[in-house]
Amino acid sequence: MRPDGNERTQDVRVPTRAFKQAVQNVRRLIPKRPELPVCSGALLRASDGQLTVTGGSPETGSLTLELECAGGDVPDVLTSARLLGDLVAKHDPGGQTTLRSSGSHLIVEQGEHHARLLTLPTEDYPRPPAPPACGHRIAADHLVRVSKDVAAAAATSENTAGRAALTCVKLEASAHRFRALASDGYRLTVLDTATTPVGEVDQGSTSSVLIPAVVFQRIAPPIARSAKHAILAMSGAGVQLATPDSSAHVPAAEIGGFPDLDQSMEANRTTRVHVERDALQRELKLLTVAARRDDLIHLRIDGARLHLEAGTEGTHETRGESSIAIIEAPAVETHDIAFSHRLLTRLLTGHPHGPIELAFSNDLKPAEITCPSRPGVRNLLMPIRTSS
Repeated sequence: MRPDGNERTQDVRVPTRAFKQAVQNVRRLIPKRPELPVCSGALLRASDGQLTVTGGSPETGSLTLELECAGGDVPDVLTSARLLGDLVAKHDPGGQTTLRSSGSHLIVEQGEHHARLLTLPTEDYPRPPAPPACGHRIAADHLVRVSKDVAAAAATSENTAGRAALTCVKLEASAHRFRALASDGYRLTVLDTATTPVGEVDQGSTSSVLIPAVVFQRIAPPIARSAKHAILAMSGAGVQLATPDSSAHVPAAEIGGFPDLDQSMEANRTTRVHVERDALQRELKLLTVAARRDDLIHLRIDGARLHLEAGTEGTHETRGESSIAIIEAPAVETHDIAFSHRLLTRLLTGHPHGPIELAFSNDLKPAEITCPSRPGVRNLLMPIRTSS
């Protein structure tokens, strides 16, 4: 509860850089017009040398981050996350920010600058669920990969064509395996990794849940930065993530229709070649004009080179051809296979520098693109049939 009347609490001092980052992270989860007006606020509490910053809403989920602080204790104080974020952003990031609750205001000071922010009633603020006692231990860098690689493959709300499930990431967990996958209907990105069960986890069952991709992209990085591992717990209500210094809850998306993609992921691919990602991306860029009319790029293997062709033969449109060296070819069958130039270019943009593997079979099965520096992450892209 906040103090009444003109009651003042002790000062709490926190590093400005860490406080600014925490407020910005929780602010990203707050809708522009939350259903509950109190959800526009950031909830602050200082106790035993720890300052907790919480933000979010029932529709988007919640995020709680803990920071080390100095000074006394401060009971729950709720104030506008937008105003607090804008105010702290102007402070010297290398300095200290002092917080003090005084009656119906939160006083924020740094050096000679101070400001008074109105506080909101905390009674109606929805409390985040308690951190999970059991679940799966997952490496922090895998959470980052789900955020950067997998969630990026989900569709946006503008191009779902009525398939809202494609805006989500599907998470699956069994006793010792975790999988995250997302698709926009044309490409699919999958991450598979091992996990360690924590607490009483049903060893024989597999749980799965759909969560909005954009929300996961907002909560995963701050959770991953706070520790090397996180505890992930899944239920029909959503997903919980927890580390010693942070926790988050993402409600499940109440939509169905996520496609069954198991067959696509396990397809037998008879051709596998290794090429340099930068070389392939460079040639794709050079062929952008030629591919502009029909958005097609043809790939063909000839000896030790991968040939790229774009444009329509027999027309006055621009036509382009190029080729790059194949580093290694573990398995090769002669193919002439076409892909969307735009989607292939976008997919490669997310890959790090270095060699990648292209694996495909025919124009009916999705091709697979993997990178040795990202074990467990697979990208699948549907080819385009150019003949009946």
